[in-house]
Amino acid sequence: MHLSLAHGNTSLGILAVFLTILGNPFQGLEAKEENATKLSELALAKREAQDFEKLAALIKPSVVVIESVDRVGREGGRGTGFVVSSDGIIATNFHVIGEHRDFSIRFSDGKSFRPVSILAIDRDRDLALIKIDAENLPVLKLGDSDRLKPGVAILSLGNPLGYSYSVSRGVVAALRELEFGDGRPMVQVAIPIEPGSSGSPALDLEGQVVAILSIKSGGAMGFGVPVNELKKLMNENDKPIPMKKW
Repeated sequence: MHLSLAHGNTSLGILAVFLTILGNPFQGLEAKEENATKLSELALAKREAQDFEKLAALIKPSVVVIESVDRVGREGGRGTGFVVSSDGIIATNFHVIGEHRDFSIRFSDGKSFRPVSILAIDRDRDLALIKIDAENLPVLKLGDSDRLKPGVAILSLGNPLGYSYSVSRGVVAALRELEFGDGRPMVQVAIPIEPGSSGSPALDLEGQVVAILSIKSGGAMGFGVPVNELKKLMNENDKPIPMKKW
C-alpha cells in the first residue's frame, strides 16, 4: 500500500513538471472558449444592428410627416404619423392636430396630401385617425401591447426637432400608470422623444407597432400610448368629421 501511494505521488510529480514546462493545455481551451464567446457576442451585436438597419428602411415608406398651421394661418408645428390602412388611414397623436384646422401629410418619397376627414379621435388617450385620398399605401403591422415586457428592444422613426425620418433605438423600460393620466397604463420607453416625435410608431424587432410615442419625460426617456388603445379606436364607429368642419 505504501509503495502504491509513493508511485502515485511520483506520477503526479512528473505530471506537474510536464505541465510546468509545457503549460496547462486546458488553459488554451478556456481561452479559446472565452474568445469564441466574445466572437459570438460580436456576431449577435452585428446581426442586431443589421436588423435595426433593415427594419428602419422597411418602415420608412409607411411613416409620414404632419405639418400644420393654426386657425389664423400661422405655422403650427410638425409631428409624425404612420399608415394603418392601405386606403389612406393615418394614425397619430391627437395633440399633433388638436388645435389645427389645416395640415398636410408628407411621405418619404416627397408626395404630399391634404386630409379628407378626421375619422376618429380619443382626447383622453391622445390618439387620432386621419383619412387622406390615397390607395395601396404600405401599412405598418400592429402588435399586441398587452404582451410587452420591460427590456424589449424597440425602434422608432420620426421627425424630432424637424429632422425628418430620424431613427432612434431603445427599450421598453416599464408599463406604468401616470399620476396625471386616466388610470390606464402607458408604455415607458428609454428612447429620445423631442418636439416632432409625437405620433411616431415604436416597433419591436419583428416590425410590429407596440406603442405611439406621445410624452417626453426627460433625457432619453418618455411615454407612448399602448398600440392596443389604437386598435380600440380603429374599431369604433365614430362619424368622420369633414375637414371643413374641423
